[in-house]
Amino acid sequence: MRHADVNPLICAVKEIELADLIAAIKAHGGIFVFDEDGKSAVPNVEYYDEYKGPRSGTLLEARLATGEDLDQEGRKREKVILTITDSEDDTYDIDAKELYLGFISGITAQIPEPKQP
Repeated sequence: MRHADVNPLICAVKEIELADLIAAIKAHGGIFVFDEDGKSAVPNVEYYDEYKGPRSGTLLEARLATGEDLDQEGRKREKVILTITDSEDDTYDIDAKELYLGFISGITAQIPEPKQP
């Protein structure tokens, strides 16, 4: 029986999700700290760690960085680095691309529009 290869579709959707997340973080100056005011929702995320397998954690902050891969014009792509704490209170950074499908949009939904001066 032949199975559909949905991986290209998942990658395409993640690219759209990442573009939205990058725009939201840029609107906040390149970094967004969750629950900085004690009132914000703090997203939980799930991802796959190649050494530990499936993982989950609480997102502390999202920030922009420059990746090593190039875009179509030959410029280095922007990427999103997430600082996460896990159930053992270990804190570490991951690339947002490591999240499972749908979690990137969930993070973007928790970033409010910046306040206008």
